[in-house]
Amino acid sequence: MLRYGAFLALILSAGRLEAQSRVDSLVGLLDSPDWRVRAGATFALYLDRDAQIPARYGPRLAALFEREALASNDRPEGSESYGEYLLQLTDVVLRLRDPASLRGMALLGIQTGVAAKRFVAQQGSTSLGYLDEAWATERTARSSVMATWGIILQQFNGLLSREQRLLVLSRLLSGADSEPVGFARAAETVPLLEAIPLLEQTAASTPFDIVRQRALDVASELRPARGKATTATLLDRLGDWLGAVCLGAARARQGACEALTNILEDASQHAAAGRTLPARNALAAFGTRTEAAFREGVFTALERDLLAGSAGYISQRF
Repeated sequence: MLRYGAFLALILSAGRLEAQSRVDSLVGLLDSPDWRVRAGATFALYLDRDAQIPARYGPRLAALFEREALASNDRPEGSESYGEYLLQLTDVVLRLRDPASLRGMALLGIQTGVAAKRFVAQQGSTSLGYLDEAWATERTARSSVMATWGIILQQFNGLLSREQRLLVLSRLLSGADSEPVGFARAAETVPLLEAIPLLEQTAASTPFDIVRQRALDVASELRPARGKATTATLLDRLGDWLGAVCLGAARARQGACEALTNILEDASQHAAAGRTLPARNALAAFGTRTEAAFREGVFTALERDLLAGSAGYISQRF
């Protein structure tokens, strides 16, 4: 019996060595200058879900993935096989969960699925610079970038400082006009209750039926949550958005931000004390000052619509 056990252990050990040798060989092929060879090796690793890829290969795979992400202008045109290769490479790299792959995941991986978005989001503040890079350099990635920002705020908010959270809100707001579907997805994920006025505006102005319907669906989904939120919570959230709008404000914009911050503080104090009429008047003044800032060219239409729209909704509660 002892000899049989030793023999079985020897067979299993040999099998593991053979499997590991196969993985080593396949990873070696990933250095080939021919993408078809890389694709073949990646496909074999992708199919073998039980393959144990040693952590020592993490930096090597991360470097390859980053090169592929940066080679967007050199990809074969109209090649479905190349697209499948990138999808499979994303899956293989994700198995290692190596932070070294973060840049490649932000530039390319997030466009392939939720798992990559969540991996990037899970890196917290470290991911923000790479997501900004993806936004600036990969136009096709922008909707995915917004979705990833949404996941960060929903699931990994605690990994960010307050200023970093405000920065993410600012990024989302600035992209709401050019990437309405991505913004709607992020608004649904977080959820962003204050996005309702913007979604309604998108639905009213877009010429695209699919965008209109998506905006209407998300706005409809957010309204019950907004209705259940306390007035104090909504005032705090409005303060966060004002903080996001006012990041780095200078000159006339800084003056508008300071005035609005003081008005919102007054509204919050009146609301907490149960002074309904003064609270309503303060929120009306907030909307008026926001509109004036827009007319003066200090705020964008998106900023005006979100801030004034949210204040207007809260004032109806008094």
